[in-house]
This record gives sequence, C-alpha cells and structure tokens, in this order.
Amino acid sequence: ELDRTPIGASGPNPGTVFDVVKVHNAISESGAKIQVLGVTGYEDVMVGCGQFGGQIFGGVTRHDIAVGDLFVREAGGMATDIYGKELIYNADQPPQGAILSNGALHQELINLVAPYAHKAL
Repeated sequence: ELDRTPIGASGPNPGTVFDVVKVHNAISESGAKIQVLGVTGYEDVMVGCGQFGGQIFGGVTRHDIAVGDLFVREAGGMATDIYGKELIYNADQPPQGAILSNGALHQELINLVAPYAHKAL
C-alpha cells in the first residue's frame, strides 16, 4: 500500500515518457509521499536501501537507470520500464522510462503511471 510511502520521482526533462505533473499528482493522491530529489541515482539507492518504496523515472537515458536497476534488483527489488517490461540497454530504442521498487508496490506504481504514459521518440 502506498499510504505515506516515500516515492522518488524524476522532474521534467526532454524526452520524458509520461506527463510529469499528472504522475506527480497521481502519486500524491494515492497517499504516497512524493520525493523529487533531482538525482536519479540517489533516489535509486534510497529504494535499494528500503528508504523509498519506489522510484519513477520518466527519462530515456540509459546511464541514468542502469546502475539503479542493478542495485535495486540485487537488493531484492524490481526494475522495469514504465509499462512493466524488462529494461533492455543494448536495443536501438531507448528505455521507456523506469520504475524501480521494493517489489510489493511495483504493479501499483505501473498502474499510477499508465494513464499518463506516451512513447519516447
């Protein structure tokens, strides 16, 4: 359950794969505590250490999510794109954002983002 759970969320940047304002509002309305730290890697570490329940990244840059993906999964969490698909780093297409979580909240975070998602160019 997201009630009062800290969720890291990236701010707006070029290439964002969801409507940032609407996703931030959906997170807040779910009862979670949105945390925009401005450093994706730090938010990922907070998920892996259990300080955040999840992190939603709307960018398409591989270098912003690859290490967090590894760290969170090694800590027992989950990492997918915003559609719940495996993150692939060697494909021609960039990743479609990322959702990293403790695992228990993963589907709920995907469901929060889904209505506001759009494909990266």
